[in-house]
Amino acid sequence: MLPRTIIRLAAVLALAATPPVQSTNESLQNDLELLLSWFPGRYDSAEQVLLQEQSNVPEDQRNYRRHSIFRAVTLPAFGDHVLYAEQYRDGDPDKIYRQRIYVFTADPEEDAIRLRIHIPKEPQTLKGAYRQPELLDHLQPGDTITWDGCDVFWKREQPDRFRGELKRGACRFNSKRFNQQVLLNEYLIMTPTELWFADHGESLDGQYLFGMKGDTPAKSVKIRPFECQMSGEKKLLKVWLHDQGGEATVDQAGDRSRSIRLVLRRIRSSDAAGLPAMNLYVYQGGGAEVNVSTVGYDDRHISVNFSTTSISCAYAPERMYQDGRG
Repeated sequence: MLPRTIIRLAAVLALAATPPVQSTNESLQNDLELLLSWFPGRYDSAEQVLLQEQSNVPEDQRNYRRHSIFRAVTLPAFGDHVLYAEQYRDGDPDKIYRQRIYVFTADPEEDAIRLRIHIPKEPQTLKGAYRQPELLDHLQPGDTITWDGCDVFWKREQPDRFRGELKRGACRFNSKRFNQQVLLNEYLIMTPTELWFADHGESLDGQYLFGMKGDTPAKSVKIRPFECQMSGEKKLLKVWLHDQGGEATVDQAGDRSRSIRLVLRRIRSSDAAGLPAMNLYVYQGGGAEVNVSTVGYDDRHISVNFSTTSISCAYAPERMYQDGRG
């Protein structure tokens, strides 16, 4: 029979070799930190819109283009983990369809990360707050409304993937836009580089009102911001573009008749024989394409030369929220 000291030593060594079991609270806090490290940034679905068009997906099944901006902000009255959200359609910053305050907390009872969504009562006063967070300084919870049953619950379903979901049938609200009560069902997928929206708003009698069309989520890719400059100008032009179909129009030497439209697009080929690439397209005077430059999908620099003009674009992460729009 083994001496008691040896038995005790064996038990201690066995305990030391066994990794501690992580509590639900610790796990949720870790997941919360990870989700919050992925969420901020800008996402655009231009790539999906283009591929659906090229694949001749029926019009009533195509998703519209969405640009989504999420920036972490400091609003202690709302909570410790707060984002400002501003979203617009069709690549046009003036077509804003959603402005929100997102508040994230760990919810052990739901075993999920809870996202409480606050809707500003005067959203027009907050336009562009992702560029100027000070526009939010005055905001208090009383300046917003929330809808019961419309919290989103996020769970990590894979090491590199979260799924957020409304409780089915629980989110109902009165819409001024549609002048009726709306039922919203939604799930979202978040990865380090993509955000998918599967939202479907309908009337209580089942008529489509907004959100994704068909059964395919709107798939948005996290953008990379670029700063472009053109030769031949008296001063340095700092044109802002992003690599998910970002566009900008500039006038050469102040001459509108010589305006140039730039489009930067990063595309993963749907053709097995093709390679993913980043293209810089140059259009003159709003007319036909005059030049295209192609580099690798993840390259950080792209340039194009035509006639007497040279355009060079470089990755500029510091300009994620400084898009220069008024």
